[in-house]
Amino acid sequence: MRLTPAAAAAAAGGAMLAVYAATLAPGVTFWDAGELIAAVESLGVPHPPGVPLYVLAARAFSDLMPGLSRAASVNLFSAVCTAGAVAVLAALLTRWWGRATVGIAGAVLAGSGSSVWRNAVEAEVYAPAMLVALLVLYAADRAATATEPRRTRWLALAAYLLALSLPLHLGVLVVAPAAMVRVALGVDGAARWRDALLLLGITVVAAAVGRGSVVMLAVGASVLAGALAVTGRRAIPTVAACLGAAVLAASAVGYIPVRAMHDPGINTGFATSWEGVLALLARTQYDVPGLWPRQAPLWLQLANWFQYADWQWALGLGRDVQPTVGRTLVTVIIAALGIGGARAHWRHDRRSALVLATLFGGATVGLVLYMNFKAGASFGYGVLPDDAPHEARDRDYFFLLGFLVWGAWAGAGLATWLATRRHALAPAAVVLAAAPVALNWRAVAPPPAVHAQLPRTVASALLWSAPPNAVLVTGGDNDSFPLWYEQIVHGARPDVRVVVAPLLGAQWYRAEIARRDSLLPDTVVARWRGERETLAALDAAARARGRPLALALTATEHRWLIPARERSIRGVVLARVPRATGAWLPEAAAVLDTAAVRAYLARYAEVIAAAPPSPSIDPTPRVMHAMLACPRAMRETIGMRDASLAPPCSFR
Repeated sequence: MRLTPAAAAAAAGGAMLAVYAATLAPGVTFWDAGELIAAVESLGVPHPPGVPLYVLAARAFSDLMPGLSRAASVNLFSAVCTAGAVAVLAALLTRWWGRATVGIAGAVLAGSGSSVWRNAVEAEVYAPAMLVALLVLYAADRAATATEPRRTRWLALAAYLLALSLPLHLGVLVVAPAAMVRVALGVDGAARWRDALLLLGITVVAAAVGRGSVVMLAVGASVLAGALAVTGRRAIPTVAACLGAAVLAASAVGYIPVRAMHDPGINTGFATSWEGVLALLARTQYDVPGLWPRQAPLWLQLANWFQYADWQWALGLGRDVQPTVGRTLVTVIIAALGIGGARAHWRHDRRSALVLATLFGGATVGLVLYMNFKAGASFGYGVLPDDAPHEARDRDYFFLLGFLVWGAWAGAGLATWLATRRHALAPAAVVLAAAPVALNWRAVAPPPAVHAQLPRTVASALLWSAPPNAVLVTGGDNDSFPLWYEQIVHGARPDVRVVVAPLLGAQWYRAEIARRDSLLPDTVVARWRGERETLAALDAAARARGRPLALALTATEHRWLIPARERSIRGVVLARVPRATGAWLPEAAAVLDTAAVRAYLARYAEVIAAAPPSPSIDPTPRVMHAMLACPRAMRETIGMRDASLAPPCSFR
């Protein structure tokens, strides 16, 4: 029995949803997840671009899952979105090839790539963005094959989905060139330039707003005017429908100023005006690089993509960043199948093959050129100078759509290769396409409970170690976002004010500290005076209000704030305690509060005694586990000559 595209979508999406659900992170994870879940809980505004649609959709989904914790339900939202993207891909492949085995095999193999899978099991905005991107492509495909008035409806839906990039994530626009190609090609050989120009104009306008570019906005408006001029008055209903749909989609950004006025716990940018909203959408808080100069050699940026490609379909055979023979052999096999699938696709249907080729090019080389990344966090060492800048983390998740296309072609190549040998073997392609599920399982499945709960343990340890009413200075995402999650979602230690040192350069953040806690004077809020002077002003205001200053062990580069004889190590924070008692630790030039450290080691004995997390492409769990064990290492080095503590225990 031949399966319809809808049946193929249900089979592939259902199978991968079961996989994602079985490997779902049970709670909060490191990086952005803590902030995003806290924003969902508080209906807040997370870091630029603010992602209001994600916050609202994840909150609505989470509220429909009363049996799950907030973290687990938001994680499940990612799983459902990713499974939905896999289902849409299966439907497209089945429509194009006319064979459900190709659709299911291609979608399952694509959905089992490690970057897609890892984003499916934790709170991340890239999962719903990927779903919306695939829906854009599906709507464009239906518009290309429909007659009026259905074509206008599908085209308006594509415009609506593209405009959702503003309240969701601009990564959706990566699919726009492929969607334009699809609607332009049609089915009768006649180019439909008006439809392509409409989508191009809406894409450019959305990108202009998202990048804060007046020039791009003018270009987009000109393209839309050109789309109307191509076909004259008869194009007015279609143009009006697409523009109306796009405006409706973009209107979701109105959530930002409305919610910002209420000052929720997560309120990035305090964007109560439209000027503030545009600054948030345009990411003015960050130093967004241009196309030139390159932040790393172009050849290295391209090589970085190949490193990420090697992580995709057999990460369980080598969970570290370094390649292994077994993992790379599977990568080569998948690459060969992908080439075979692309060639077979071209022979079968050049229109849809060109669409996927356009998407693949834009989501690989196009992104490498446009994003202009620094060298990856784990790449370029020994090749670049020692002081060359690196990304804070590996950015493989930016290339999700490219890996999806390659997986789809590899699955199609596998199905067609088996069918050419014996037609009855074609269904076996679905089983073989699921092999990466087994090959990636060990690398993606949740670790043992003691490690799965590591982000919450880190947050708990930092809050427990902080003195009452402390101002706790942290050093970055992974020692801050879990704290936000713990305080906002679970109400832990509301007396502790967390201050993220790297955010102090943002005027809105300094204003928030002044507004909520009166810990910065107006003169420091108004003008950036450098991190050192700002932290000194923070310390002075804290002392004036009788609030002790504390530094997370991940932020001890700021230990100059506390005179050496007033430094006390209490668990995993360095605090100002003028009359601290305990053993003097020369390495840290601080007193080790013996009683506090003894209580800390007893409280967190299980996690400290556990073996470090297994090596993986993300070193964060191992680094944070080592940080939790630092007090034990410090206590053991007291009295030892030439004691040398390994990072992050080192205070050098």
